[in-house]
Amino acid sequence: MGATLIHLLTGISPGDLPQQDLRIQFADKVHSRAYVLVSWLQKITEAAPEKRFTSASAAIAALESGLAIKSTTSDLTRQSPEFVNNSGSGISNITKKVPE
Repeated sequence: MGATLIHLLTGISPGDLPQQDLRIQFADKVHSRAYVLVSWLQKITEAAPEKRFTSASAAIAALESGLAIKSTTSDLTRQSPEFVNNSGSGISNITKKVPE
């Protein structure tokens, strides 16, 4: 599920994104307003199971809380490039409605 969400958020197949220490590097491809979602996705896609959420309920609770999850990388501190919407109406495009 995490890789699918990364694809939807970036418009790039996770297989085409670079990896470091078995982690998909995608934070620099996402608009900076999505930092909470980025940190959440980084946690659910951790290579080591002990670094992931302990359950689906814990993952949902963290996402619903809206609190940023401490990132294991410094990717979130970099300035993100302008978001390129190449996935239909796009997940970050607030001016266009998603088609039915």
